[in-house]
Amino acid sequence: MPRPTVFVCRGSTCRHHKAYHEVRESLAAVADIADVRCQHICEAPVVGVAINGSLEWFERMGSEKARRRFVDLVAGSGRMRKGLEKRRVPKRSGRLR
Repeated sequence: MPRPTVFVCRGSTCRHHKAYHEVRESLAAVADIADVRCQHICEAPVVGVAINGSLEWFERMGSEKARRRFVDLVAGSGRMRKGLEKRRVPKRSGRLR
């Protein structure tokens, strides 16, 4: 089964956030990572993944709990838990800059 691709913002706000490397390490175990330019959300770190055929973006992924929930979603749980839903950025839904 192919691994999902997760988009990780490499803009300066995200890239210089203290949790940027932890986010990448957590995701590398379950997905392929594609670096993308700034998505103009700037609530670092910012990540995106296709859910049910639509690209969804999530902000403020710096906490361990948020990363765990996102990794569970990407790894195939198919469930967007409450804390993760609050971090979804609807205005960027379906769009890659």
